[in-house]
Amino acid sequence: KFRNWKIKGKIVAIGIGASQERKRWPVENFAKVLNAIQATGLLIGGPEDSIYYRELSRLCPQNVINACGATLRQTIALLEHCDVFLGNDSGPKHLAAAMGLPVVEVNFHPRRGNSSHVSSPKRFGARGVPNIVVQPKQPKPPCIESCEKNIPHCILKVTTEEVIVAFKKLSSKTKVF
Repeated sequence: KFRNWKIKGKIVAIGIGASQERKRWPVENFAKVLNAIQATGLLIGGPEDSIYYRELSRLCPQNVINACGATLRQTIALLEHCDVFLGNDSGPKHLAAAMGLPVVEVNFHPRRGNSSHVSSPKRFGARGVPNIVVQPKQPKPPCIESCEKNIPHCILKVTTEEVIVAFKKLSSKTKVF
């Protein structure tokens, strides 16, 4: 199913899903970043993440490929062809890091939040690869130490501009773009 794709240029693995809704950055924000960096997007995740494909591909004039629901082996094979990972705090982020991909993570846990909190990227961020975590500077009220809402809330304070800057910083360190 995935063997006949002909892709030119840079490929960004996109982990758009997450185990909790509050960890999900909006699809339109991923599209803005993908458009700004002008790369092919490879959407990875579980079959339930396929619901984001239609909107992402509608918002991106360049190629977006839906690989959600691929087996673990297929996902690993696809990640071997990617240049960088962009996504939420999720299993695909850790898989991409394990495959050696540089990571730009959008995280809902505020920078000034407790670094020992279970949601802190300092505890469970990408390891062993160049990575940048983009997170809200501070929680959005009424949250204090971490986002307490069950819907995207504090993560909405992360701007597309901040993520694009993170890509540029990561690129200057790794030459991926």
